[in-house]
Amino acid sequence: MGVSRGDRKGCWLLADIGGTNARFALYDGESGLGSAPLHRQVVEAREDLDFLSALKSFLKEAGDRALVATALAVAAPIRGRVIQMTNRGWRIDIPALERYLSGSELLLLNDFTAQVLALPVLGAESCRALNDRPVHDQSARVLLGPGTGLGMAGLLPLGGGRWRPVVGEGGHMTQAALEDSQADVLARVRRRFGHASVERVVSGAGLVVLFQAVAEGEGKTVPDLSPSDVVARAAKEQCPLAQAAVGFFTDFLAISAGNAALAFGAFGGLYLTGGVLRHLGPLFDEQRFRRIFADKGRFADYLEDVPLFRVVQRDPAFTGLLNLLSLPEEERVACAAYRKSRSP
Repeated sequence: MGVSRGDRKGCWLLADIGGTNARFALYDGESGLGSAPLHRQVVEAREDLDFLSALKSFLKEAGDRALVATALAVAAPIRGRVIQMTNRGWRIDIPALERYLSGSELLLLNDFTAQVLALPVLGAESCRALNDRPVHDQSARVLLGPGTGLGMAGLLPLGGGRWRPVVGEGGHMTQAALEDSQADVLARVRRRFGHASVERVVSGAGLVVLFQAVAEGEGKTVPDLSPSDVVARAAKEQCPLAQAAVGFFTDFLAISAGNAALAFGAFGGLYLTGGVLRHLGPLFDEQRFRRIFADKGRFADYLEDVPLFRVVQRDPAFTGLLNLLSLPEEERVACAAYRKSRSP
């Protein structure tokens, strides 16, 4: 299928490309925020499928529509002309993408840039408060989300309702410990992998790594499990190793969230998202999270005043991408890691 150039009254193509699934959606460009997609598809990770083929298949299924803008949220650093995904074999060839989408404005950004851009426009029903601290609208916000990997992003207020995302690779910072038991687990992780990053233990795969590290510490041999297996074992309350792994997961997420909140002065809110927390459900001990989050010695009172939230809306990246495309051109340029303007 060729992409029609059309006029400004066309469609927006959005994609949230993660380590496990790629989600595509087509929107009416005039509808903006709050609109429902015209067409939507979820593509699971497969070795026999490449990104551009998946995109072409989606557009073919959606029908011949004029595209005026394409925004891609990618779970990888947006650097260079070929993007290699961190936790998936896909490569995104920007020149090939530009040729195929020749009539469309093209924006690429990290997936957590998209998610953090959703925060200013999410409704109250989309976030659940974990404490009763007031939100300071002119303070920074921080978002963390364990999924296939661990995403982290900040959002800085510029005044006048304008915001600027700050996104790096926080998931690859070195994971810290507060207690000896946590340090012992991290030592076993470090011996195995050479580096105990936040993502190594605070992610879906991290649940398995923690389960194995806890078992090693007790001199036990355990079978190869999936993250879902670990969660299922912990939910049945018949596997202390799995329960301990979930506990350490909560601790390490809280430690890293507290560090991020300190770094940004996040009195606009510390937000949690990600598929792992949804899968854990009630196994995620929010009281334990709050306690460890604020356990920063002399700055415990400081962190006690940071508002904490769970993002309960599914796929907030699409809301963030819609918000991005609704911004004036100079704001889109500033927020996206890569942008090519629409061909005339």
